Amino acid sequence: MEKNYLMDDLIFLIPARSGSKRLKNKNLRSLGKKSILSDKISNCLKTNLGKVIVSTDCKKISKASINAGAEVPFLRDKSISNSKSTMVSVILHYLNFCKKNKLHIPKYLALVPVTNPFLKSKSIIKAFNKLKKNKKYNSIISVFKTTEDPLSLVKINDKRIDFKTLNYNKLNYFSFERSQDKPRFMKISSSIQITKTKFFFKFLNKNIKKIKVKPFDVNSCCSFIINQFESYDINSKNDFNLAKRFLKKQKLLRLFAENFF
Repeated sequence: MEKNYLMDDLIFLIPARSGSKRLKNKNLRSLGKKSILSDKISNCLKTNLGKVIVSTDCKKISKASINAGAEVPFLRDKSISNSKSTMVSVILHYLNFCKKNKLHIPKYLALVPVTNPFLKSKSIIKAFNKLKKNKKYNSIISVFKTTEDPLSLVKINDKRIDFKTLNYNKLNYFSFERSQDKPRFMKISSSIQITKTKFFFKFLNKNIKKIKVKPFDVNSCCSFIINQFESYDINSKNDFNLAKRFLKKQKLLRLFAENFF
């Protein structure tokens, strides 16, 4: 079978099911001239790293994906297209489809959710190159610097507040008097998740609905730092409205710079 992949044999897999509850039809919503789904497909294709596969249960999403340049080789079963379905089940469903139909299975798989609309193509390329360079790792995921302080998390019950909810290297809330002395943390972002497909092979003959693992190898994973803007995740109507304000502010800043500098 002819191998039709660019560069290092990578596939982009975009999960785009219908029926989202917190933000209806979120995959087909537009932030600019195109839907966030079409934008995500375009950004993946711009990398020139490989073809884009959209996994969906919806004919309307399938048509929009194909029009944007992606491939939709199947419609995902409704049983793995609900709010309880896991990302790893989407991956395994695709790989099982390839295996069943004797299709080429790529060496790398990039899981790129539609709901991270501000991820840049160049960041994907840099992350992929880092994973290739660090051959001992099976996965790479994006992280970003966060201002959140997990050591300040508390549990509340009827009698008192538990201030020792979390411990970090034997440190907790009481270990620091001044906030500037506290450790700085990074936070995981779903924007970039690239994994060698061989990691998933051990799960292919199992019931994918019952597999509860992360969609990357947590025991063999390196990180790629992105900024908070690229890590932005749309899950609710408020998230979407804030994203529109982000873009409007960026546009105004560009117009100001073009006219006054």
